[in-house]
Amino acid sequence: MRHVQRAMPIAAILASMAASNIAHAQVTVTNLHPAGSLSSGANATANGLQGGISTGHAGIWSGTAASWVDLHPTVAINTAISSTINGMSNGQQVGSVTLTDAFGEQTAFHAALWSGTAASYVDLSPVSSIHPDNTSAALAVHNGQQVGYTRFGSTENAALWSGTAASLVNLQPTGTGILTSQALGVFNGQQVGYVHRGGNAGSAALWSGTANSLVELNPAGAVSSSAYGIHNGQQAGSVSVNVGVQVREHASIWTGTAASWVDIHPAAATESRALAVHDGKQVGFATIGTVTHASLWTGTADSWVDLSTYLTGSWGDTQAKSIWSDDSSIYISGTGFNLSTNRQEALLWVVPVPEPGSILLASLGGVLAVARWRRFQSAK
Repeated sequence: MRHVQRAMPIAAILASMAASNIAHAQVTVTNLHPAGSLSSGANATANGLQGGISTGHAGIWSGTAASWVDLHPTVAINTAISSTINGMSNGQQVGSVTLTDAFGEQTAFHAALWSGTAASYVDLSPVSSIHPDNTSAALAVHNGQQVGYTRFGSTENAALWSGTAASLVNLQPTGTGILTSQALGVFNGQQVGYVHRGGNAGSAALWSGTANSLVELNPAGAVSSSAYGIHNGQQAGSVSVNVGVQVREHASIWTGTAASWVDIHPAAATESRALAVHDGKQVGFATIGTVTHASLWTGTADSWVDLSTYLTGSWGDTQAKSIWSDDSSIYISGTGFNLSTNRQEALLWVVPVPEPGSILLASLGGVLAVARWRRFQSAK
């Protein structure tokens, strides 16, 4: 499923069939909420692990609630009062830690990097002093690069690090009228996020490691846009469009240019957003009525799958925040509001990947489809 989607002549067929296979697959959902926690959320997943927050502490899971490992750091000078993980990859986790000054009064959150333990915490903030106007956060990581933003006073800039505070690269270009920016995703040396010129003039952004490499992805006629995730040349996010007299947010994907924009907003929803992408599959949420539904797509609006239907019990808002896959399964981490316990709880969906000889491939044209699948698999 995840390889044949690259064959453009049959992309529409694949998206429709992938959605059908997922809808009928044996999807499993694990509630990751640790025992005794007041609230929890899973913001990231990679390499069989999940990362997020539980009762104000950053931590990671390995597929079960009991596997929770607390990464909240012990800070020698300033007290860490809360922490969270926003992204993870290849043994690294990124997020932020909220610190107090020596008098326990002022607070600021600092971009943070971990390598699987609380003791591995690295403060990525380029400013050591604690002040509410000097903040930073790391939002994603891949292959030793971390991205997020820094804020000094009213100036907020997209940021790129490579493991230390001193490595900071400001991705916001000068002389372009851009007032603020954030980097929200990273993959193989490319970064995505948004740039903003004030008012409604916001644009999804793609960088390649420098401020001058900026490519704006806002499609013609759109009000604004933002890119939240990137993987293998595809960017995922949302575009705000005029629908009658209202502005609505639509889940979207791109392949490197504004003209490549594809609207994947499901027909049943009023608004939607794609928060992450991996191997041609996107996750996020769609708002139906007044409730957000954790969502999965495979590149088209018609491929939308409502992941909240796999939950048991009584749930309100749900969101899918991160996706990662291997040869056997698709792993999706997120959150949901459990109406029975009246709290936010971390969730993990696992979707089995169809085997090469499954009905998904067989129905694509027999030998030709299998040959294509093998070619794409060998080229991944």
